[in-house]
Amino acid sequence: MRGGPNPPAPLPLTGRGEKSQKLIGPGRCYAPPRPYQFLEKKILVKYLLTSTGSADYFGEGIAGTLTQDYELSGVGEPVTIQLPAGCPGGKIDAPLLPGAADVVNTPGVLTYDTSSSVAEAAAFYQNQMAGLGWTLPNPADVTPTGASLYFQKGNQDLNVSITTNNGVTTVNLLLVRT
Repeated sequence: MRGGPNPPAPLPLTGRGEKSQKLIGPGRCYAPPRPYQFLEKKILVKYLLTSTGSADYFGEGIAGTLTQDYELSGVGEPVTIQLPAGCPGGKIDAPLLPGAADVVNTPGVLTYDTSSSVAEAAAFYQNQMAGLGWTLPNPADVTPTGASLYFQKGNQDLNVSITTNNGVTTVNLLLVRT
C-alpha cells in the first residue's frame, strides 16, 4: 500500500484510556478514539488505531480504512530466538581501527572507512584477531591497494577485505558459520 505525501504523525495518548480525536489534514484521515491499555509500569501492551482516508491520504486511486492492532504479550518472560542453520549469530564483535567512520554493523557483515593505509589495516587485524582466538591459516594477501585475510575460530570463518580508493580505506568483515 502506498502512503500519501505526508504520513500522519503519531496520535497523542491521553491518561483517560483513549486517544485524542484528530483530523490529519483537511479531508484526509480521521482517527477515532480507541482504547489502549497500560501495565503498572506504563508499558503500552494493547493499542488499536483505525484510520479512514481518501486518495489524498493513501495515494492516487486508493481510499478506505486502515486498521493497526498492536498487542504485546509475554512481558517480563525470557525470550528465546532460534536462528536458522547457517544464519550468522548477530553483529560481528571485532575491533575497529582508530578513527573508523561510516560504520555499518549488520548480522554477519561489518564495514567501515578509515584513513589508515591498507598495510596498517591488515597488520591491525592480524594482531588483534590473534589475541581474540582467531587463527590465520594462510598468509595474508596484502598489496598497496588491497588486502584479503581469512581467519578461523571454531565453526566460524571471518573474511576481512581491505581496499583503498582516493585516500579512503574501506574495511569489510564477513562472518560465516561453517
